Amino acid sequence: MKLWKMISVITALAAISIPLAACGAKAGATTASQSQTATVRRGDLVTAINATGNLAFSQRNDLVFRVSGQVSELNVKVGDSITEGKVLARLDTTDLEQAVTTADLAVKSSQIDFETAQQSQSKIRDQETAVKTSEIDLDVAKQAQVNNVKSAQMDLETATNTLSKLTFPYTYSTFVLDVPTAIVAINDAQRQLDEASIGLQAGPGSPDYGSALDKFRKAQNNLAIAQERLLKGQNIQTFVENTSGGPSYTLDPTTGLPVPNPGAPRAMGDIWTVRSAQMAVEKAQMTLDNTTNSTRVSVEKAAITLDKARSTLEDTKSSVKTSLDKATVNLETAKNNLKKAQDNLAKAVILAPYNGIATAVNITGGQQVNSGQVAIAVADPAKLEADALVNEVDIPWVSVGGNATLQVDAASAINLPAKVIKISPTATVQSGVVNYTVTIEVQTTSITSQGREGLARTPAQSGQPSSGQTGQNRASGPSRAQSNMPSSIQLRQGLSVTANIIKEQRRGVLLISSRAITQQGGNSTVQVSRDGVIEQRIIKTGLTDGQNTEVTEGLSEGELVIIPARTTTTTTPQQGPGGGMPFRVIR
Repeated sequence: MKLWKMISVITALAAISIPLAACGAKAGATTASQSQTATVRRGDLVTAINATGNLAFSQRNDLVFRVSGQVSELNVKVGDSITEGKVLARLDTTDLEQAVTTADLAVKSSQIDFETAQQSQSKIRDQETAVKTSEIDLDVAKQAQVNNVKSAQMDLETATNTLSKLTFPYTYSTFVLDVPTAIVAINDAQRQLDEASIGLQAGPGSPDYGSALDKFRKAQNNLAIAQERLLKGQNIQTFVENTSGGPSYTLDPTTGLPVPNPGAPRAMGDIWTVRSAQMAVEKAQMTLDNTTNSTRVSVEKAAITLDKARSTLEDTKSSVKTSLDKATVNLETAKNNLKKAQDNLAKAVILAPYNGIATAVNITGGQQVNSGQVAIAVADPAKLEADALVNEVDIPWVSVGGNATLQVDAASAINLPAKVIKISPTATVQSGVVNYTVTIEVQTTSITSQGREGLARTPAQSGQPSSGQTGQNRASGPSRAQSNMPSSIQLRQGLSVTANIIKEQRRGVLLISSRAITQQGGNSTVQVSRDGVIEQRIIKTGLTDGQNTEVTEGLSEGELVIIPARTTTTTTPQQGPGGGMPFRVIR
């Protein structure tokens, strides 16, 4: 059976070759036909959007002096490598340094004033203590006022009670008006009795006895009247018993001579006792009045002292706050002036912002430059990017952070890993074609021979058609890839590159050559070779990059599929009349 199939194939091929040979004999042409098989395998599939551009520095800076002055130091020239923080150029800073010194002294002086103002806050604490002391003094004065006045009132009450006991049931007015007059009369009558008693001492037989007796009796009568006047009021007997024992003399009825009376009048002594008691009352009243006045004055004085202490405290707080606020403002102003002076000094120096190279030097030593004038341009050669135009059809597949590769035209065998870092929000329209600028950043800028094999290759490198070609297409021509590349390649600004922006990826999927697929009746079909038997099979496909296609149904890993033969026709000039004609090769 196998032999019969082989004979059939050979016969078919021979049938095909006969007319071709005849044609060739007629026209001088030769035709070659060949077919091949490919194994269904698993692999990764990538589709990419192709665009072109040129490398540019991602990080490039124009460095300027931010103050005007004369260049006193220049430490770089075009092409020099620079390290971050290195002094590239400097202006004459004599005046600026003096300004910094002056501003620094002003800060130190303001700092001292500020600390002094802070220390003055101790005055507030002292005044607060004075207020508390005055509050205590006022409380003490108020308490003393209560206690002392109460004590004086008690003394007055005691003296009043003592006087009342002595004068009861009389009023003090009786003793002040009636009693003194009566006592004087009693004393006068008593004196008369004394004088008359002397005259009676001679006895009844004396010639002066009668006259003396009359005087004696008259004196007794006067004494009785005086005593009667003294004994006005209620409870006369009680007062008599307390104040008088009767006349100082009586007449002996036998001899008619005066006899001393042991119960002599005591009225004068009693009135002075009452008077002393009254004076004690008056003194107690005076003491009460004085105490009331003095304690009131003490309280008022303590209250005034407290008010003054509180006022002084508020004034001190206000004064200290004003001084501290002023010192704070002065210190902040001095610090700002110092910072400004330091900033101006720093503005007179250009430092390398990062490790890189100097791409331009626009100044010379001794030159007078203005603030803002570009003096030096620097760039980081380790960070390169390219701008590529992507068609509006493909732009939905592009996103910031998406993966890509950049193929350097000068070394087309190498693809550099890259990432999309920016997509222009506005379109560029040329001749009705809408494109968007996509910025792609290179992830590594130096490729060595040891690292080339690990770099990704894109479908475009292997002759695979991409999903779309956008941007400015390169003119076709001979490949510029060099067979003998240097061991190390340094990327440079301006190099032409082809960007391959990853569109879709499939990993570990079944893959076959796209040329093995034919379309019949709206179905995708392939020819499967199995044990020498060719079988037509319908399959379902997925992603394709133009060269390889993902198979989702209908095939298994390891099966063989037939790739239709390519026909190459070579036409040579026809021999015969009319001369030869040109011909072309069709692939």
